[in-house]
Amino acid sequence: MKRVFLSMFFIMLIFSNINIVFAMDIDELAEHINDKYEKIEDLKADFIQIQYIAMLDDDMESSGQLKLKKPNKILLAYDPPVEALTISNGTIMWMYVPANEQVLQYAKLVCKTLGG
Repeated sequence: MKRVFLSMFFIMLIFSNINIVFAMDIDELAEHINDKYEKIEDLKADFIQIQYIAMLDDDMESSGQLKLKKPNKILLAYDPPVEALTISNGTIMWMYVPANEQVLQYAKLVCKTLGG
C-alpha cells in the first residue's frame, strides 16, 4: 500500500476553499480538478513518499523533488539514500539508479536495459 503525500499537495493546490469538495459529486470534482490542471504550465514541488513493505512489515520513507512541465514532461529526483531519477516525455520513461549504473527505458510497456 502506497501513501503518497504529493497527492495532498495537489489537493491543497486545487482547492483554495475546502468546502467546495463537499458540495460536488464525483463528476463535478473531476471536472474541477481538470480545469485547475489545465491552467498549470509547470510545477516544482518537494515530496515525501511513504511505502509499506510487506516483507519487512515496515514503512520505507523517501523524499525528493518533482518537476512537471507541459506537455507531458515529468522529472522525479529521489534524495539519498534512495538516489534515483525518473524522467518522462509522455511517450518514454527513463529510470536511472546510480547504484545500479544503468538506465531503464520504458515505452509501450516494454522494458529495455541500457548500459550497466
